[in-house]
Amino acid sequence: MLSLLDKIPFGTPRLRRAGFWLATAFIAYTLIGFLVVPLMVKDIAITQLSENLKRPVQIERVSFNPLELRLEIFGIKVNKLKGDGELLALDSLDISPGISSIWELAPVISYLRLNNLKLDITFFGDGEYSISDLLESPEEQATATKDKGNNEPLFPFALYGFEMTNSTIVFDDRPHDKKHVVSDIFLRVPFMSSFVNLQNEFTQPRFSAMVNGDPVELKGRTLPFHKTLLTEFQLGAMAIDLNQYWGYLPIETSLKLAKGQFTSDISLFFERPDAQRLNLFLEGGGKLTNLELTAPDDGPVLSFKELSFEMEKFSVGDNDLVLKSVHMDTPFFKLIRHKNNSINWARYFPGSELAEAGPKIKTAGQDKADFLLDIRQFEVQSGSLEWIDQAVPGGFKRTFPQFSFKGTEISTRGERPSAFEATIGKKGIMTIKGVGTMKPIGAKATITAKEFALSEFEPYLSQLQPMIVNSGVAGLSVEVDFKIHDSHLELDVHDGILNIENLQMSKPNAKKPSLGFATLNATGGVMNLNKKTIAVAEVKISGPTVTVVKEKDGRIDLERLFSNDPKVTTPLKPTPVPVQRAEEKQWEASIASVRVDHGTVGYRDISLKNPAHLVFDKLKIALDNLSTQTKSPMTYTLSATGGGRSQLAIKGQASLAPLAANG
Repeated sequence: MLSLLDKIPFGTPRLRRAGFWLATAFIAYTLIGFLVVPLMVKDIAITQLSENLKRPVQIERVSFNPLELRLEIFGIKVNKLKGDGELLALDSLDISPGISSIWELAPVISYLRLNNLKLDITFFGDGEYSISDLLESPEEQATATKDKGNNEPLFPFALYGFEMTNSTIVFDDRPHDKKHVVSDIFLRVPFMSSFVNLQNEFTQPRFSAMVNGDPVELKGRTLPFHKTLLTEFQLGAMAIDLNQYWGYLPIETSLKLAKGQFTSDISLFFERPDAQRLNLFLEGGGKLTNLELTAPDDGPVLSFKELSFEMEKFSVGDNDLVLKSVHMDTPFFKLIRHKNNSINWARYFPGSELAEAGPKIKTAGQDKADFLLDIRQFEVQSGSLEWIDQAVPGGFKRTFPQFSFKGTEISTRGERPSAFEATIGKKGIMTIKGVGTMKPIGAKATITAKEFALSEFEPYLSQLQPMIVNSGVAGLSVEVDFKIHDSHLELDVHDGILNIENLQMSKPNAKKPSLGFATLNATGGVMNLNKKTIAVAEVKISGPTVTVVKEKDGRIDLERLFSNDPKVTTPLKPTPVPVQRAEEKQWEASIASVRVDHGTVGYRDISLKNPAHLVFDKLKIALDNLSTQTKSPMTYTLSATGGGRSQLAIKGQASLAPLAANG
């Protein structure tokens, strides 16, 4: 064969022989590349993968183009260890080694493409997965980390183009009876390298997928091999259905999520400076829409149209969340007091408690450090509150509309004060404005209410007295200061003002009212829960009307009604004051001044053979130093006109404990 080269009329003999060997080597390289390498790669890949994965592995075919340095593997399948189906399936793997691998003396990949990857993982519970045999135990991981140390150099390599398309990951969560599917996965990593001179070069991966049918996108940049691990990612997720994730809530609760969606615009940052603890932060915002929570036997208890938030910082390692703003639109809140006086929301969080340190909610995991929360601005608009009280006779149910709330600098850090203002009601409006703390729980606030129709709250008023409230409009203003200290409530009320207009009250089943007045104004009200004292500076009543009837058995109708003993036919004797134990303190109540003007008292005596009717008008009453204290005498004056001509005037002293008077 070599003698034939001498017959070629071109070039020198040495050049012709060099060309011959080069051509031979090229042909051999090409034939080996096209014919031998695919067979070798397929055999080695099946053997190595089966041995390392401990599962049967199939490869449909392998193709290698030595001219393009392109290796393609088709139809990779890895069977499951238990059950039918495939743990992993891959339609094609396309890889091209870079020519620079020769002088870099390390693997350099020009591109790596995975198409139609399918990964199916099952979680059986108690920490057992379908791939548990392939994972290191926590003890093995700790031993490996200790053996490797923190200063072991990274294996040098470079990847200049990674792409995964049309891929799917299935996670079958058997304990929660939920199968999660991440489909249409697209992942592109344009560049990453562990070479020392390239570790400061950012790689900018991009990821998109459908997570359980909801679109998710992740993009950002990272230094995966730098000692700081500096990473910045932005998570975009549109209208994620939260119902399928409710079972993973780390809080123990009986509440169920009926519906709700989440849209995210959250950015993630993490770094590990100088091999210290990993710092993980979240920023950005998001919104919850059309959320509704239900409770067993109570139905919907919380819902809102939208809740949007913007984070300033969330440090995962420090349990520290700072929110720039939280805005809630059209919320609905249901509050129920059951017959045993328990509140519905206390039953939804078993193990929860309200103490001096602030509210604590029991979580499903182990105990962790206190969660720190700061909200720069919190706002609620167009809300409604449904109050259901099963503990009062006959029950009470009412929805209070037009609830709004504004709060600033809300914090769980120490005694840091927060300013707040809340308003509720449309006809019958209550406003609360003040400052408060969450740790310990406490507040100083001004409470005002106006245009409250008293007849709508009849179930509560009937517990205080036996008459039926037919009409009346009330308003009040009061300063409140409370704090929960050592699991004990400290409450101080002062500067109280109460106004009632056009009050009419009647006896049960009566056609006409027996008691009423045009206006009542009470000012200077104070109450101290610890000292058990209630005091009012002045009470003014204008235009009172009272109608009393002496019935056939000789009893006064109102006296019989308020005694709550309709069978008694003789006047009641004063009820003895119960003996108080030395360690208990009695409540003390006092009114410095009471003034009654333009009153009318009607008296009918039907016990007589010929019933009589007498009316006293122009009634005036002045009471001073009205008190429950036995050593505090009350002075009083009373005047009235009877029948248009008779004059009545009384002046003297009286006491409430015991009930006595002279004049």
